[in-house]
Amino acid sequence: MTHAKVKTTCLTNCGQMSQRFKPNRDGVILDTAMSWGEAEDAVRTNKLEVLGRSVVVQEAYNEFRMVLQTKWSSLGEYIFVSKFKCAEIPNSEDPSKLCADKSSLRGSMDAPIYHLCENDFPYYYEDDVRHLIFWKTTYPEVSAEPVAWNEEFSTKEIEEGREKVAHALAAEGAAEGRGRSCVEIIHYVNPPHLKSIEAIAHVHYLARLA
Repeated sequence: MTHAKVKTTCLTNCGQMSQRFKPNRDGVILDTAMSWGEAEDAVRTNKLEVLGRSVVVQEAYNEFRMVLQTKWSSLGEYIFVSKFKCAEIPNSEDPSKLCADKSSLRGSMDAPIYHLCENDFPYYYEDDVRHLIFWKTTYPEVSAEPVAWNEEFSTKEIEEGREKVAHALAAEGAAEGRGRSCVEIIHYVNPPHLKSIEAIAHVHYLARLA
């Protein structure tokens, strides 16, 4: 699938961005929404640390994490249940916490299982930017050599994810009669120090609508 390319606005002054975001222990909080050009520049120059949420969304995310820590063994276990539809079961080591029954993933021993969805707590972008996540997992008991964080997705998988994003947004626009189309898509994978979930491979896609 071919996507039209548009001119972008680059951040030529790092101080300009530093005045807009406030890093704290819970994440980066942006005072104003990032434009497509700013988001694209952050991705292409590998300055992913400037991507952040609004105050409202960050507070909701913090509250979600607090509730999750009391109920679930880990955020990864919650993702297996909420995104890959595994059944929830008590953790054998701590029955007060829930974990995922991954036996339903046996079919992925020969092929990975993927799931595309909106980011539940998206970063703060202007209205023409959508933030989606493409998750990937294989059956946990399959032994494999460790893979570097930036090699978890092949070029083919990245392109397949891109096509899924374009198709999903086009279908959504047609169903809602908005007539908006996806004109450009970029992607990035967070390095380990920026990942909130390391147990499940995932890639972020940003899509610009027109």
